[in-house]
Amino acid sequence: PPAAGGGPPPRGMLLQAGDAPGAPAIGFEEDLKQFEGLLEDLGKSIRMERLLEVAKEADAKEEEIRRQRERERKIRDATRERQAAANPQRRIALRLERCREAGVAEQVEISGNTIPLKKHLVMSGHSPERLEIVNVPILQKRCVGLAGDGSMTSYKSLVKYVEIEEKRQQWVTAAFSNNLPPHDYVRENLQIESVRSRTWDCISSKRSEQEQRARSRHHQAAVRRGEVFGERHRRKAQRDLDRVDKVPA
Repeated sequence: PPAAGGGPPPRGMLLQAGDAPGAPAIGFEEDLKQFEGLLEDLGKSIRMERLLEVAKEADAKEEEIRRQRERERKIRDATRERQAAANPQRRIALRLERCREAGVAEQVEISGNTIPLKKHLVMSGHSPERLEIVNVPILQKRCVGLAGDGSMTSYKSLVKYVEIEEKRQQWVTAAFSNNLPPHDYVRENLQIESVRSRTWDCISSKRSEQEQRARSRHHQAAVRRGEVFGERHRRKAQRDLDRVDKVPA
């Protein structure tokens, strides 16, 4: 039966004779709109999933690039530290920096925050070479509390340094109660062979020994070449004699 109030029949219901002719078209259009809306929602969902996948891939690529840059930065830093370690001034500065990070920088801090250096000319091969060595006189002045040539040092700073030195001596006396002097590492380093091996006399003697060994090797090689040549000449002469003996008279 037709719907009450003269409206369109429910979906899926067949029209009877006398029903309105536009009712099936209206129901089909509504179903088509719902189906199109469902397809649109599915398309949006698929596109969203694809966008999410693309975004994840982009994030993964960016993360890989970031990690690669971090690895390259660490390699550059390590290379820079190795190159800087070749410079004695930079090497000690790096050591002080590590000590500051560990909280023990006060134990190895050097007054003035810099190491005084001076140029020293040495002969290296066929050309002179300038080396940076520690300026010991300036370090000695710093050890007694003098800045520069001592003219700019105030009386209060010297008194303060003397008080600190007295406290240090008291600590040494209390620490070494058995009346044994502290170990002199500087004197020990001066007496070891590795320091004396870099003196001019030792280098000259080593160079003379190397030249003597080279001359000895050259002489032995010449003697050996003479022996080989003589042996070849003797064998050749023997073969010639054997060939003459085999020829019939």
